[in-house]
Amino acid sequence: MTAADVYGVDFSGAADAGKCIWIAETTVRDGFFSVRDCYPARDLPGSGVARQLALAALREFISSRPDAVFGIDVPFGLPAALVDQSNWRDFATRFVGRYGGADEFKAGCLARANGRELRRDTDRAARTPFSAYNLRLYKQTYHGLNDVIGPLIADRSAAAMPMQNRAAGRALLVEVCPASTLIFNGVNEPYKRGERRDARARIVNWLVRRTPMAIPADVRALAVEDPNGDAVDALIAAGAAARALTTPAAATTTTHELEGCVYL
Repeated sequence: MTAADVYGVDFSGAADAGKCIWIAETTVRDGFFSVRDCYPARDLPGSGVARQLALAALREFISSRPDAVFGIDVPFGLPAALVDQSNWRDFATRFVGRYGGADEFKAGCLARANGRELRRDTDRAARTPFSAYNLRLYKQTYHGLNDVIGPLIADRSAAAMPMQNRAAGRALLVEVCPASTLIFNGVNEPYKRGERRDARARIVNWLVRRTPMAIPADVRALAVEDPNGDAVDALIAAGAAARALTTPAAATTTTHELEGCVYL
């Protein structure tokens, strides 16, 4: 079987996104993962700590790898009740520049939902932690769609499943949620914060067995020592992205084709 490049992206919409976004690089052959590297987005060419620099660099990085698969930890869509377009591509491309910023995006969603935090069908099925415009997630959703996913779809540098078919010359984007992947597999141990090093080590060992995934000693040590768990999440994201190609999380429905689908 031909090897495939699969990347896991633990996304962030924070002002210092360059140090919060982590990327895991893997090669997959016959279902076996070989991790090549794991690093923050600030290390990408032309990147930096500032959100604008990091997101532009990430977008360029994805578009420059047309044969790769990217599992990105960010909502690819909104609940159908808040979508005006009839198809996801129109939604994603028209999202770009629609709002004056993340706060306007959140306020607009809440206004249309009468103050409620609506959830997508896939959020309920995958047991994701929050609504796409929840206080803890709205910046991530906004910047993911406005600065990365929407532009990539608009210029046909990428396609997103299950809303679009995979196409030659375009990177494939897959929505993932590391927290949901762990819950789905019965791994419920808190691992974020400095004192939870042992928990991160156990999750890394679980990844080695479950995926299966070969992780170099330096990457393993980096993931275990990272107090925020971002490196661990990037590795989980890569595994979920590859599984999406052969084992979809749920049968694709017309709702998934508009709202998006989380793959575990």
